[in-house]
Amino acid sequence: MALRYLIVKTSRRIYVTIFAMAVAIMFVTTMFILADSFRESNIGLLQRFKSNYYCISTNPDLYESRVPEGKFNGSSCILVKITVEKDNETYITYFLGINDTLGILKYNGEGIWIGSEFPILPGEMTIYGPDSNISVYVNRVYRTSFFPNYWLIGNLSTARMLRGDMENEVNFVITEYPIYENGYRCSSMTSIIDFFRASVEEIERDVALTIIIALVISILLMNSVMAMDMKDNSRTIAILRAIGCTRYKIFMVYFARAVYIAITASLFGLSLGIILSYSLVSIIPRFGVESLFNIVVYPHVAIYAILLGFLGAVIGGIPPILGTLKIGIVREMGVEM
Repeated sequence: MALRYLIVKTSRRIYVTIFAMAVAIMFVTTMFILADSFRESNIGLLQRFKSNYYCISTNPDLYESRVPEGKFNGSSCILVKITVEKDNETYITYFLGINDTLGILKYNGEGIWIGSEFPILPGEMTIYGPDSNISVYVNRVYRTSFFPNYWLIGNLSTARMLRGDMENEVNFVITEYPIYENGYRCSSMTSIIDFFRASVEEIERDVALTIIIALVISILLMNSVMAMDMKDNSRTIAILRAIGCTRYKIFMVYFARAVYIAITASLFGLSLGIILSYSLVSIIPRFGVESLFNIVVYPHVAIYAILLGFLGAVIGGIPPILGTLKIGIVREMGVEM
């Protein structure tokens, strides 16, 4: 009973440690959920894109690709990262400027169309590009199987004005047949999904960095709280050893205490991360993630959160416990010989 009491015995220091570790784990959980949600929200693109058209570009990242205008017969396209502002609401997405000679979208080059899945309703809005901005009235909503339905579509002139660095060039050209030429990539329209995979990879790199930071924080916090805890309980440990408790039993008691703290922090952080992820659904586009999110939470997120806390307990908690157990009983009890 006494040993069980030592495991669950808490103090203000323990509560602060649990909360601090939970915050670190919360960010890891949120990043995992956002990465999974981004991937799942865009996986439908693979099912929608048709392969009877081809994309000619110079770079897998279509935004960085450059193709001379008029070099290939087809629909020339320019991509622009834009910010759309309407009624004090701001969202970040892409503007696709297209010369739709193939009739892919049935776009006649007049006005600006807004995707049917874009969160802002049609009407008067301001579009900010890297080079300039325009105020327009958008009243046409499109739905297509070739591009995400949360982009805006307009003509090449508007795209060039917004971007400012595409004179006599476009990002890619859509053709009805494959064209193979040195220096150019030719792939089916499903290559658009590579553009989104690159974004997913960026998020996953952020996840990896967040995990490293959270693990370091967890280790430092656990090491600090266990070191102070062992110092405060050094006399109790000496008494337990004096009445016959082995070092192994005492070690397991305090290690269980460290695991108890870590698992509590993990579950608390996991809950906070899930709540934060769902709270971000309505505001994610304002942070520059060009996607509409449907939040998904997979079981592996909980496993990673608990594993992160457990590693913090093992790496951060064991050294101070072992260090205290090496000190002699007489010294800790303060007995003068």
